Amino acid sequence: MTNLIPMYPGAAYSPPTELSSSITAVSQAIPVKDISVFPEAPNTAVLEHGGQWETIGYGGISGNSLTQITRAIAKGDTARDWPAGTQIARWFTSDDLNDLQENVRRSDENIKQIQEEIETRVDDMLSGTAIQPAADLNTLTTPGLYHATSEVSPTLQNAPVGNAFFLQVWVNEDGQVAQKLFDTVTQTTIARYGDPDDVHR
Repeated sequence: MTNLIPMYPGAAYSPPTELSSSITAVSQAIPVKDISVFPEAPNTAVLEHGGQWETIGYGGISGNSLTQITRAIAKGDTARDWPAGTQIARWFTSDDLNDLQENVRRSDENIKQIQEEIETRVDDMLSGTAIQPAADLNTLTTPGLYHATSEVSPTLQNAPVGNAFFLQVWVNEDGQVAQKLFDTVTQTTIARYGDPDDVHR
């Protein structure tokens, strides 16, 4: 599974504010006139003045300042000095769009991986040697896992007829039932699959 890129909330209509005092290229706090225009930390903001831009990340808000600043986080960015009055806002950037598109791609890949895993597990469960549909638990002496539904064996765990359930039975090397797990499925036969190691898959 591929981890998603962190994404941050936007600000409705992206209202700008201004620096209340100048900052340098290494400043780690950014004082602004109106802190209310920024979403909660962590998030990003963009500085703009005289046709120059810089995207910063902020990890905290203290008083009227953005704090825990990471400078020049956008591709091609340069940390620079900014004068008082520089505009700053939570503008939507190309990085926001690129991260969104990449996360959609990664999510699609993750979903595909999950689907393949499910198909593999289902194939495992449906393979193996079939046993008579109405087999009693006491007759299952071969070590392994089995599945069944209440339509096949309504007496299993007093399950009512017509309510399908998934029965996993582990039969140990002495032919004794060691554990049972239930989940909803639609199978109508009892079949053995896997080996002792499959119990903990």
